Amino acid sequence: MISAKPRKIVTLNGECIDVEYDGIIPGPLNGVFHSFRLGDAVKKRGVLPVGVIQEGSKDRYTTSLMDYDRREDAVVLKAIRQAFDRGVLNFDAPIDTSTPQRIALEPSDFAHQFPSTDSEIRRYIVHKAYWLAYQHPTHPQTAGVWGSPIAFDEPGDLEYLGVTQSDVWKNIKRLENQGLLSHVMEGHAAPTESLLTQYEEGDEPGLEESENRKFAQLAIVEARKSVPEDGRVHPKVGVVVVKDGRVIASAYRGEIPECHAEYIALEKKLEDVSVIGATVYTTLEPCTSRNHPKVPCAVRLAERKVTRVVIGVLDPDDKISGRGQRSLRKAGIITDLFPADLMSQVEDLNRDFIRDRESNHGAAHPSKSQPVSSPVSLKIFGFGGTPGPISVSGSEHSAVGPWMILSGGVTIVNCVLVPVGITPIRLLIDGREWPVHKILFRKPGKLNKLEAINLVGNHQEDYELLFVFPDEHYPRTLFGELLIHINEGEPLLVPVTFP
Repeated sequence: MISAKPRKIVTLNGECIDVEYDGIIPGPLNGVFHSFRLGDAVKKRGVLPVGVIQEGSKDRYTTSLMDYDRREDAVVLKAIRQAFDRGVLNFDAPIDTSTPQRIALEPSDFAHQFPSTDSEIRRYIVHKAYWLAYQHPTHPQTAGVWGSPIAFDEPGDLEYLGVTQSDVWKNIKRLENQGLLSHVMEGHAAPTESLLTQYEEGDEPGLEESENRKFAQLAIVEARKSVPEDGRVHPKVGVVVVKDGRVIASAYRGEIPECHAEYIALEKKLEDVSVIGATVYTTLEPCTSRNHPKVPCAVRLAERKVTRVVIGVLDPDDKISGRGQRSLRKAGIITDLFPADLMSQVEDLNRDFIRDRESNHGAAHPSKSQPVSSPVSLKIFGFGGTPGPISVSGSEHSAVGPWMILSGGVTIVNCVLVPVGITPIRLLIDGREWPVHKILFRKPGKLNKLEAINLVGNHQEDYELLFVFPDEHYPRTLFGELLIHINEGEPLLVPVTFP
């Protein structure tokens, strides 16, 4: 049963929402229409009328009617919170008070969900501590305590986060050890002055994750909903569009039958909304070719003039891997990759698709004891023609950003008469793609850095190979492999050693 008592809830994105339940409204639906009014308790941007729809009978959602009745309130509030997390509901869009926005309950809402990470749990605790213990306390203030101790392990909290009481308790303890919570007793605690000060200064106290990580995780959540259009193996793709630090749309492949996630987000949900300056988080590299009259996703992103695209994994088909990223960069769009652990989640989610592509198009791994040869007889040696892996031994910090630059010398030999175009695409470590900001060539003694080079026929040249890593993704391993495209044809893998 849904509680009729007015209350406030918070989300992982820091929204604080006044919830008023107006009861069940009759309608033509074969089910129940729960009517809510949701108010903005953060910036007072208005009140959203929202209807949460339960279609059909309760046994459509769970085999236990007792379980349904026990969890109904928490599950409905979870659906509302997640709609805000995905940008389906937001207080910035124009509000039509005459027409409720609808959220349909799904059987998956009652199923076991992917649990929140410890960092997400701590983010939630911090938001709830600030808004519900300090700004909008429900209990009288305790002398000497900034905000009353409140519970962080209520049924609604656990349902939303998909975790247990012990998961919440251990993260409360960590925040207490950091000086951010006080008066801790199991699932209860109060915020400290340090938490309140950091929160109001715009920091996320006690959290290691960046905004990038948060939005990348939301894209993975969307990808898990993907619907295949036929019996073939297809990727699971999720997209989140972020502007001014806020999710303005999210989508997944197949949300509209036979449509890519980028198309759904940009052209169906944001058709009349400017996305200039936006960042798009997508779990799979955008495509560069579609059957006419469909438009490739990379082209669509460029046409809509987004500023940045953050990619979960490049296409696992080595024949086309990296083309989407290159197309975006040629259009002046900044590209980045998900953190390494989130890449692993995307790869695991798409393991059937990756296996299918690699079994049909996989490239053979070269021997680490021999120079690497391509189908056009291109050979890449260590500097000066040294056989074996490329030795990356130079290192420096970038003066213009939080980058670590590693460098190593290479000698490239073109053994045929025709010119050859060479483009480094990605770095693999332990068989997995490693986050690299850029991979560049530079002539020894020169300043210009090149994303691709051309080598004339029957010629050899020396270059420096530069790997630009975000500081937090500096490789802590000795061996890797560099994937290189040659004339947009078959790629080759070049063994690399790190200091």
